[in-house]
Amino acid sequence: MDVHKIYELFVSCSSVSIDTRTIKKDAMFFAIEGDRFDGNKFVKQALDNGAKYAIVSDKSITFENCIYVENTLDTLQALANFHRNQLMDTTFIALTGSNGKTTTKELIAHFLSQKYTVQFTQGNYNNHIGVPLTLLSIRKEDEIAVIEMGANHLYEIKELCEIAEPDLGLITNIGKAHIGEFGGQENIFKAKTELYDFLKSKERTIFYNAESSWLNKAVEGYNNIISYQECLEEMSFKLLGFKPKISCDINGNSVTLQMGGKHNVQNMKAALSLARHFGLDPNQIKQGIESFKAPDNRSQWINTKKNRIYLDAYNSNPSSMKAALEYLLEVDAKNKIVILGEMLELGDYSKEEHTYINAFLEKSDIEYYLIGNSYMHIESSHVFASIEEFTETVTIKTWESKTVLLKGSRGMKMEQLVDYL
Repeated sequence: MDVHKIYELFVSCSSVSIDTRTIKKDAMFFAIEGDRFDGNKFVKQALDNGAKYAIVSDKSITFENCIYVENTLDTLQALANFHRNQLMDTTFIALTGSNGKTTTKELIAHFLSQKYTVQFTQGNYNNHIGVPLTLLSIRKEDEIAVIEMGANHLYEIKELCEIAEPDLGLITNIGKAHIGEFGGQENIFKAKTELYDFLKSKERTIFYNAESSWLNKAVEGYNNIISYQECLEEMSFKLLGFKPKISCDINGNSVTLQMGGKHNVQNMKAALSLARHFGLDPNQIKQGIESFKAPDNRSQWINTKKNRIYLDAYNSNPSSMKAALEYLLEVDAKNKIVILGEMLELGDYSKEEHTYINAFLEKSDIEYYLIGNSYMHIESSHVFASIEEFTETVTIKTWESKTVLLKGSRGMKMEQLVDYL
């Protein structure tokens, strides 16, 4: 069955799903085949749980309302692109980058929602499956769609752009996320700028941070560009401080964002630039900043009964790790402690980067603990193989009046230490 006919079925459905555990009544279920699972094995469960149709790639499945296709992922992506091209009144904003993607996406969506009907990537649905699912959740009444794009290999952003066809976009930064998979920062630059390459090919608008040498290089020779700096100038933006929270002055109004750190200043500037571009007035911008809440596990200040925690444990790489450490060191607080999980997906760069973090902390004169196999080559009483070993050795339940940074890659689940503190 071709994508046009599947689309006719899609418009009669409540949603699209690849997960029988969260499927909604009258959803369209796609039986995606992955390295560790085969969605075709769950088709009956999907239909029993309320799916209206199932898109399958196993010819032996003969349940009613099952549509056979050769490749369910290809069909999902084609359907998403077809749907995107029915939404000509919706403006599509795409963003990618090494660090700050999700926080920037959340800020942009929240700010713009003060004036527009906005749909945006939920959680980290930013890959070859997540982006199509996001696109298929967008309705005709949505005025703006904010699409986060992630990648750990070359050409992934290119593929996502061809599916989402963004009208404008930005790159948060070029750092060291997934450097092991990419094979160096120059390849990270090539991969992330695939977004700008697409926008250039369609003569669409690029937003960029003119303070970044990498991003200046990426927009060289292209005219349809808007820098954060020129947008902020029009708003008479002044940064007042960023510790523990970001405070700024916009058109004479003082306002505070419930996040801190230099890295989040850049994320906020990106979002403010889009707010200015889309015509939000000063009151709408002020309301957006004051009402914003950080996504779970990202740059969150948490006050427990005994301690104060800076939780930034959604993900980690050398750039974001250094930014979080520098921020904590600058915060005016006594009894600071750093607890860091390992940084995953660094490949051949892992030993060097983890050694650097240890050396950085040794010089800082701050109490610290390092958790994970990637630190085990370091001979130090500060290093532990696992969270279990750490909690069995260090009596953190007795800590009081401490300011604690918790950070690590998602696989480390550093947020589980909050309950101890």
